[in-house]
Amino acid sequence: MKSLISFLFMSFVTADALADCGKSDDICAAVSPWARANTASVRVQPENSPDFDLWDFKFGRENDLLLRIETHRDKQQTQGEILLVSGRAMLTKGISLDKGYEIDALDAPVLMYQLVVSLLGQALPEGPEKLAASRQISMAEPKRGIRIATHSASGRFPPPWSVDGTIEKVGILQFDYSLDFAYPAEDGGETVKMRLSGNWKKGSAPPTFDDTMNIEGWSLHTIGPFSIKQEGSTIYDYGAQAKPLQVRTVGELRKALARDEASSNKQLQPTAQGGG
Repeated sequence: MKSLISFLFMSFVTADALADCGKSDDICAAVSPWARANTASVRVQPENSPDFDLWDFKFGRENDLLLRIETHRDKQQTQGEILLVSGRAMLTKGISLDKGYEIDALDAPVLMYQLVVSLLGQALPEGPEKLAASRQISMAEPKRGIRIATHSASGRFPPPWSVDGTIEKVGILQFDYSLDFAYPAEDGGETVKMRLSGNWKKGSAPPTFDDTMNIEGWSLHTIGPFSIKQEGSTIYDYGAQAKPLQVRTVGELRKALARDEASSNKQLQPTAQGGG
């Protein structure tokens, strides 16, 4: 998995902190009419490479996400899952995480999903509700870049970029897509090209993850800000920290997260001052 993540994070221009397209002319996924799928898949394959990653998303309520991962490297295939609970706990199964970069396993798929919905929003601005039939896509953008961001990673695909491909309507608010995306390399070298393909679906309601779902055997990381001491200094960061899994179900994990949040908020309360 690491080689494709390295490709993604080294081949576009890094942006500072969270991308804020409200203060620039860049393109953001947040304003795309394609940003609200219930389920989707993204297959990313660099040009002239047999390697690829396939990510299947199920977007639930209250910042829940189930992500199934299939990775192909040098004719080797690995599969795994990530379950994001309440946006604060990352459970993983079947995948290895690089120490210090655990959050990358979640960031890379989400960033590439943002890229896809940004491209669809530019090529098909009418949105999925008004797209009545399949469509050929071919467009180029000479001036505006595309910004993508999570709380812990961000980037920018600079102009000029282009996208060519197809989107096929296969059901009510359900589409298959295949997009060839090209943009300039950061170092001014050859143009970077990749194929993005998969499906997009918006149902009547988002998927739900039952509180009785058994999570025994999964690995747990909590997501949020943290600090570390290094060479006499305190470094603040945002990422995923390994924790022992001491609950058996998703519901029990939600309750534990709620208790931790309530305890944290209580500690931050100002001390009452007596009158007199």
